[in-house]
Amino acid sequence: MESSQKTLYNIDRHADIDIVCLYYVSNFCYAPTNEATAEAKDLFYNVLEDSFCFTRLIICLGDFNAVTGVDRRMPAVVSPFGSESPNDNSDRFLKFCASVRLRVCGSWFYRKDIHRLTWHSNDGVTAKEVDHILDTVIKTRPPPRFNIGFLRDYVTAATYAAEVEKCFVAASEEEFSSWNSFCDAMTKMADKALDHDVPMRHE
Repeated sequence: MESSQKTLYNIDRHADIDIVCLYYVSNFCYAPTNEATAEAKDLFYNVLEDSFCFTRLIICLGDFNAVTGVDRRMPAVVSPFGSESPNDNSDRFLKFCASVRLRVCGSWFYRKDIHRLTWHSNDGVTAKEVDHILDTVIKTRPPPRFNIGFLRDYVTAATYAAEVEKCFVAASEEEFSSWNSFCDAMTKMADKALDHDVPMRHE
């Protein structure tokens, strides 16, 4: 790749999360407009995709110069609150999101236009939503619920405290280097000392 097509984006890594803030990719400060050449659009998305680490949660922010449309052709990417009529940029944007398992966060909840529309034409009338926040589509099971009321019992509370102390004494600093590993350890200790809480069913 030529030096004029260098990639400049900010990736802030937190534990298991990559926050990708797009501000200069392949000679663009934002995604190519709909009038740009197909080669420029392909280059933009290819370079952006190369920046991702797919074993981690990704949060990507930027000006993608594309609306999502409202027909939900890709329901895993766009939810009921998409906007505008799709064009070539929309197709490329949504296909890119689908290929790297990202969803358009702003389409998953209702917002007023004053908070949603980010591009305003000089005609004073036309406005579009072209800036987006994307995140990884991850299917997870809800964490187990524990009945912490059992901690009122002296024996149960002492057993739980002993498990916590044993875990922290035996563990190395690296074992708790991420929030997920810390949560997993705490869940295992609670499994040994506490009963699972069964949520009440509402008729």
